[in-house]
Amino acid sequence: MNTQEPRNDGKYNSKANTVCILKILQEYSDGNIILPTSRIIELMDSVYGLHVDRRTVYSSIDILQKLGYSIESYDENGIGYCLTDKPFDALEIKLLIDSIQLNTVVPKQNEKDIVNKLMKLIPNEDNRHVMNRLVGSLKKEKNMTLFYMLDTIDLAMQKKKKIEFDYLTKDNTLTHFAVTPMTIIQINYHYYVICSNHPEKQNIIFRVKDMKNLLESTEDAGPYTYFKGYTELNETGIEFNYINAKLECSTSIEDIFLDTFDSFILKSKKLVYSEDGKTFTAEVYGTPDAISRWALSFPDKCEVIEPLELRAAVINKLKNNKYGV
Repeated sequence: MNTQEPRNDGKYNSKANTVCILKILQEYSDGNIILPTSRIIELMDSVYGLHVDRRTVYSSIDILQKLGYSIESYDENGIGYCLTDKPFDALEIKLLIDSIQLNTVVPKQNEKDIVNKLMKLIPNEDNRHVMNRLVGSLKKEKNMTLFYMLDTIDLAMQKKKKIEFDYLTKDNTLTHFAVTPMTIIQINYHYYVICSNHPEKQNIIFRVKDMKNLLESTEDAGPYTYFKGYTELNETGIEFNYINAKLECSTSIEDIFLDTFDSFILKSKKLVYSEDGKTFTAEVYGTPDAISRWALSFPDKCEVIEPLELRAAVINKLKNNKYGV
């Protein structure tokens, strides 16, 4: 084991000082965290065992600035030095960490590894205690298979290639597909890919997790089949026929309503309140099944007004409930 102390003079320091000061600025500063010269000298000693004076700090900063590093100096802020050209600041990194922790595709162990890497980008002078900031019970994937499948589809779209895979269709037949991927969507924490099945000119949606033997095809992608909504052949059995609907709800569930439909409210996202302020109406869009299921979750607080077909379907479900009332 090498226990030799770092040398404090001569050639070693002249080459090491600039590199070590750069590392300190990268790890301990950003646009919001400024290191006084005395703090840099202290860190050089405690982290690297190098004893430097102020003139060494000044000359090293000058070299780094001439090399193109964006370093804010004492003359600009009256405090000290900080590296200002970092790709992310501490808040942005914490937001990235939140997104990783909320992503069901990333397994728990891989999540920890990625978060640890992101945390290294947060200056040591800042609060690094961001682990387990989010409390939840999301079901995570057991491995990275789904992540790599999504990446295969994404790369195929970038290269304008088809994808090939086996898929169990609605009639329980394992069928081989070679289709053109158009876009990936996420619904209820599940990923789906919408594909163009040329020359049949059909749009087919597949649940990515259910694909078998997925690979990028050597065949070039076919032309896209453009469409409005997801009304074509659907191998998943999931409904994608979007409609507009008018709902009347109690203001007691307004927050829940907005959490669910905020991005799906028509007419400038306006809620129209009754004169007594106890109810509101709003026009939303979504699939009939999704809207009816939400309305049925609040049978005494939500009423489907339009369309009449959807209203009749909700009434019929209420009549045929399991409790016989």
